[in-house]
Amino acid sequence: MGRGRPLGRVRLAQPKKAQLFLKSVQSRAKTDKLDAAGLALYGLSCEGSACALAPYPLKSDMQEHLDQLLSARRGLSQSLCELQARQRELPRAASTLEPAVVALQIQLKEADRHIASLTREPELIVSKELQKVPGIGPVIAATLVSRLTARSFSHADQFVAYCGLDVRVRQSGKRSGQLGLSKQGEAELRRLLYLAAQASLRAKGSPFKAQYERERTKGLSSTAALCAVARKLARLSWSIVHHHSAYDPARVYQQS
Repeated sequence: MGRGRPLGRVRLAQPKKAQLFLKSVQSRAKTDKLDAAGLALYGLSCEGSACALAPYPLKSDMQEHLDQLLSARRGLSQSLCELQARQRELPRAASTLEPAVVALQIQLKEADRHIASLTREPELIVSKELQKVPGIGPVIAATLVSRLTARSFSHADQFVAYCGLDVRVRQSGKRSGQLGLSKQGEAELRRLLYLAAQASLRAKGSPFKAQYERERTKGLSSTAALCAVARKLARLSWSIVHHHSAYDPARVYQQS
């Protein structure tokens, strides 16, 4: 971006399409200067066409605050899991690690409290509706709202693909047409939705139990059935945030 150029001129290019365009116009040489020139040419080629690049979405102060809290919580959670695993592996050193484990647990609860307090802000009030969905708690709801409001997903399938929960055919020398998750998106969001799917099966009156049983009847493994529930949760979350609708368990599996 040139000096003095307004931020409104920044455009967002889809990585895969931009990469294919660069391969078609560049030689085998690859430098930052060549990449910048190729991206500029790609942007100019998209101007005035049906594939015009969308403006780059800028986060609000509230979204930035929430994203940093979520990132900090993810780091605390990972550190806590690692220490607890060390306690199990090193039973004679468990007492030495216990103060650090307790301190991390306290910090994790404090981070959850801060995140929950932010969800009461008007900009994030839709997270309260998401928390009515079985399996979705304050942290997962805040993460979903953060991702759905920071980016423009025109269809639920786009959000499912962003989470990496879309099913793709994988074929190689060892696999022939086997289905599996693309895992192309954000790993943390995919993990949280999987945990939400697990929690939804334990919730009273959850409409997702029936889907899990149907998927198991088809012959899917427990993990694959939970991934199917996680996809449904992602679609439902997109619908609630995108359409500003209320959660209605009777309409979760209603055909449009």
